[in-house]
Amino acid sequence: LVEICIAEWGLCSPESLLLSAEELLSLAEQFTMFEPQGMILRGWCLTALGREDETLLIKRGLAAFRATGSNLWVPFFLTLLADAYGMAGKPEEGLSCLDEAARLIEFTQERCTESEVHRVRGKLLSLLGDMSAAARSFHVGMEIARSQQARLFELRAATSLARIWRDQGKRNEARELLAPVYGWFTEG
Repeated sequence: LVEICIAEWGLCSPESLLLSAEELLSLAEQFTMFEPQGMILRGWCLTALGREDETLLIKRGLAAFRATGSNLWVPFFLTLLADAYGMAGKPEEGLSCLDEAARLIEFTQERCTESEVHRVRGKLLSLLGDMSAAARSFHVGMEIARSQQARLFELRAATSLARIWRDQGKRNEARELLAPVYGWFTEG
């Protein structure tokens, strides 16, 4: 179920993810690890949907998850928290979460969300107005995803970088960047 939640997050579907998060929470009596995961995911969804700033719910879920002694998925959960901080207008706090996520990735070698750490970093840097650093982060995220053959994450990073280039008047470069990545995806 957690893997389904990550896929729903990767597909930018907070409505679907919220349903899965609620399902995780409903199963918490049988599987105690589901409660903190559900809290984290629910908090991100409510923030993404603009209902309210739920970074405190994410932090509570993250603390409960860490209390189990597990480091598995913590970089991903920190990335969710960082993203939520950005949506709540607190990009500096989000950058701090991503620094911790990057340190954990180096320690655990759990690299499945490494490209997303860089993409979200770029998003937060763009909120702070540092478009050059944001573009570098998007590019690093795209390269990491490409090396991992993580096409969805490559597309997400490339789309973010292309938006910056579009806003800078580099529409052709943005199109050339997106075309080969987008070409990997077919309907169905």
